[in-house]
Amino acid sequence: YPAPDLTLTNLDGNSVSLSDYIGSVVLVNNWATWCPPCKAEMPTLQAYFTTHSTQGFTLLAIEAGDPLPEVIEFVESYQLTFPILTDPDNLA
Repeated sequence: YPAPDLTLTNLDGNSVSLSDYIGSVVLVNNWATWCPPCKAEMPTLQAYFTTHSTQGFTLLAIEAGDPLPEVIEFVESYQLTFPILTDPDNLA
């Protein structure tokens, strides 16, 4: 079955939908800034994204509703380059 279409906001305030990536391999990762396992997996996810993004792979990282300044600080500290989407209403 196809994944349900989600539309959330990226860190620049733009809407991003899962359907924007039809034809790509997409990993949807739900995470939070306070989550120890999430912190531990981020370097691995970033490395995989860096290696495979030119081959039609993307990673959509859906943050679980923490305040935007905390999310931005987290993203910068981990030097994440894949799309980060915010989910303040916990839709995902």
